[in-house]
Amino acid sequence: MNVKKILNIVFFMVLIGVTIYMLNRKFIVPKIALEDLVFLQYNSGESIQLADFKDKIVVINFWQTWCGPCIHEMPSLNQMNEIWNGLQVICVSDEPYAKVSKYVGIYPNIYFVTVENFNRFGVTQFPTTYIYNSMGAKVYSKIGSKNWSDPNFIATLKKNWSR
Repeated sequence: MNVKKILNIVFFMVLIGVTIYMLNRKFIVPKIALEDLVFLQYNSGESIQLADFKDKIVVINFWQTWCGPCIHEMPSLNQMNEIWNGLQVICVSDEPYAKVSKYVGIYPNIYFVTVENFNRFGVTQFPTTYIYNSMGAKVYSKIGSKNWSDPNFIATLKKNWSR
C-alpha cells in the first residue's frame, strides 16, 4: 500500500469520526443537577431555584434575543402558561435586561430570569428547553424550536408528567 492510499484512508476515517461526533453532540442533552438550577431575577438579583415552584410543572427555556427560533417560539411558551395554571415557564438569558425587557412586556405569563454563564448548564444551542415535573424530575428535553401550546403536547404533559 502506498502512502497516498494510507493518507486517504486516515482522512476519511477522521472525517467519519468528526461527523459522528457532531451528530451525537447535537442531540445529547447534558444532565443538570437540581441544585444547579439557580437563576437570578432581573433588576433585583435575587436567586430563583426550581424548588421555588414546588408542585408545578416547570418549563425552563434557554434563549437569546438574537435567536430567531427562540423569538418564534415565545408566543407558544406564553400561551402554554395560559392554557395550564399548574405550569410555570421560565425563560433564561445571559443578556442584559435592556435587551430582554421588550419581551417581558409582550409575554406577561413567562418568568424571565438571567444567569451569569450558560456553560454551567451545558447549553450550546438555542433554544434549549427542559421540562421538570411537579416532583422536580426532568421529564423532557428539547434542543430547537417547538410549538409548545400544541394541544396534543399539553395533553401528554398533563397525562404523564403531573402528579
